[in-house]
Parts: sequence; structure tokens; C-alpha cells
Amino acid sequence: DAKGETWFLEFDPPHYPEGATGAVAVATKIFWALGYNQVESFLTTFDPKKAEFDPQATIRRPSGARTKFTKDDMNSILERVAKNADGTYRVIAGRLIPGKVLGGFLFAGTRSDDPNDVVPHEHRRELRALQVFGAWTNLVDMKAGNTLDTLITENGRGIVRHYLQDVASTFGTGALAPRDGDEGYEYLYDQPPFVKRLVSLGLFLSPWQTVDYQEHPEVGKFEGRQFDPVKWKPRVPIAALRHVRADDAFWAALRVLAFTDEQIRAAASVGGFTDPAGEKLLGDVLIERRNPIGQVYFAAINPLTGFALTDGGGLTVENPAVRAQFAPAPEKGYEVSWFRFNNTTGQSEPLGPPAASPAGPFRPPAALPAGADAFVRVSIRAVEPAPAAWAVPVDVYFRRSGANWM
Repeated sequence: DAKGETWFLEFDPPHYPEGATGAVAVATKIFWALGYNQVESFLTTFDPKKAEFDPQATIRRPSGARTKFTKDDMNSILERVAKNADGTYRVIAGRLIPGKVLGGFLFAGTRSDDPNDVVPHEHRRELRALQVFGAWTNLVDMKAGNTLDTLITENGRGIVRHYLQDVASTFGTGALAPRDGDEGYEYLYDQPPFVKRLVSLGLFLSPWQTVDYQEHPEVGKFEGRQFDPVKWKPRVPIAALRHVRADDAFWAALRVLAFTDEQIRAAASVGGFTDPAGEKLLGDVLIERRNPIGQVYFAAINPLTGFALTDGGGLTVENPAVRAQFAPAPEKGYEVSWFRFNNTTGQSEPLGPPAASPAGPFRPPAALPAGADAFVRVSIRAVEPAPAAWAVPVDVYFRRSGANWM
């Protein structure tokens, strides 16, 4: 552009205007908010009459030769994309990301050229959590080819920055058309349902074949009424997703449930859809798919969080499942056990017998240490909980720092 910055333009196909560009605009905002580096993308308009060509711009011909890029070359591209009535084109402009491009990263193993990459990717929580984030947004096209690493300089040292680069195949859309009905329900080759359809001569119906899709030409096939986050699948099996644990999914579910209805509708609004019904449908379905994620994953683990310990107020905690009214509070409250903790040896010493208590605050024992750098461990479990997983204790560690517990 006039400022010397490089942009990549993405267009819509003629038969599917606004679908692909709208998905990019919305999905990049959502995944950025979830914490993933994204290509900085803007929905804008391209006017070919205002385009000028760099004298050094070339294009590779079918013969393999490189020749000067001309207006005819631009027009041959524009003939294949959706055009506005005034001769302009709706586009997503993606800013060139900074640093030296190293290529994509895998969802398993580590980068041999990055000395900081010591944790196998299939054991990284932010990658395993894509099972939940992908299910919520229906990000089916998950693969190494849609990732990108760059080498940048930060605070005087080189580091590798990781990008989840392409999140456009989300919601009900693909790059060229509304997605197929089986996407999100089956892998491209999923042997059990494939065999059942084969031996039954097509009489066996997979769940996706009976879904009442809420379809819109700008959003594609997207639904929330029959959505099951546990059964959701990308197009191909992904190593990191197959290692997802209950605490990974809980971590991710907390982030999905942190999106309010208003924030979700604000994200849907950046899609720039001409028909307000498209924007409304996208917001409706994302809201509809959000709550089952909390209902499933808050019940699969003891979901206590938001711990705080003060001398005057005792220990306070939050149960997000109860707060969201997905489940009632445990009828008999919680059993709380207090320990003096040795941070050097890892040994714990009871500070008294376990005590039953309602939802809190939980009163600490009189023998609670108060010295500088003292450590305590608190073990909390629900008594006769509705979800059985709530009976598994959560261990919380606090360190004394001055007059406060950290």
C-alpha cells in the first residue's frame, strides 16, 4: 500500500458472496479473544480502478517463466470472484505478519530449530483445548498447513511466534461454499459410519443426516440444537485433540462461557453481512452452542475456581456450574481439609480433621501458619455431589507474602 505495508486480499466466490469473507472477519476476532495469534484482518473494499502495479511485480506463467504482472493478470483473477454492483470487490485484507517466516507447526512433537520448544505439542494445553474451541466455532479445517511460525526479535532476543493462521472454515461455511453436512460430525474417512452405510446400502442414517440445519446463504449450514461438544470432530484426526484431558476441556470451557451474549453478537456484527438475518443467525447459534460446552465439561471435573484466602474472610471459591445454573449447589456442601505444606519436600501435614461446610467462605483452622513464606494446601471436594466428578478433591496451594496469602 501507500505506506509500504504488504496485505493479502481474500475474495468471495461469485455464487457465495459474503460467506467466506464474513467467516474470516468474525472467526479471527473470536480466536484472538481466546488468546491465539491471528493475522490482523479487516473487511474492506477493493477498487481495481485505483490499483497500481509495482514495476517489479511478476507472475509465473504455465511455461514456468516469470514475466511482468499486468492489468490483464489482475482481471483474470477478478473474473473468478464476487463483484459488487459498482465494480468494486468485497475483500478481507490480511496484514503481513512480522518476522521471518519459518513455516507451520505440527500438532505433535516439537520444532527441532527452536530451543525454547521443549514441550511436545500434543501435550500443550492451548492446542489440546482446540477440541473445545473448534467445536464451539465448528473449525473443521484444522491442520499444520493452517498454522504459521515466524522468528521475531523481542527484548533483544530471537523467539518463535506461533499463529493459528487460517480459521476461515468455521461456522457453516467453507472457502468456496456452505460446508457439507457431515463436517463436524465425522472425519473425512470415518470407518464405523462408512461401513454401516455401505452394508445397509445407504439405509443407515448418521446423526448429521437428520439435523435440522439453520441455513443461511451468508452463514452456511450451522446449528446448535443437536450440537454435542464431546462428539464434535474436525475433518481429520489431530494428535493434540486426541490427548485432551478433562482439565484441558474445563480450562477451555471457562473461556467459552466467559463470552457474554452481547460479546458474541458484537463478534457476529463484524461479518458485515448485508442481510441482518445472517448476523442474527450466527450470533444465535454461537450462543446456543456455548452453554452445552459448560454443561458437559463443568460436570466432568470438580469445577471449583476463583480461590482467595484472607485472614479475616477465610477461603472463598466459585463454582461456575452453579453460577451458570447448570447444576445445583451440593446439597451437603463441601468437605475441606487443611494442611501445612513443605514446598521443598512436597510433604503435607494435617492441620486438623476435615470439616464439612456449605458453599463458603471456609474458615481456616486456628493452627494456620502465619510466618513469612509459609505454605498451606487446602483440599476441597463436594459431599454427595450430583456430578460424581465433583467428589474428587481439588488441591489449592497458598503462600504467605507479607500480610497476604497468594
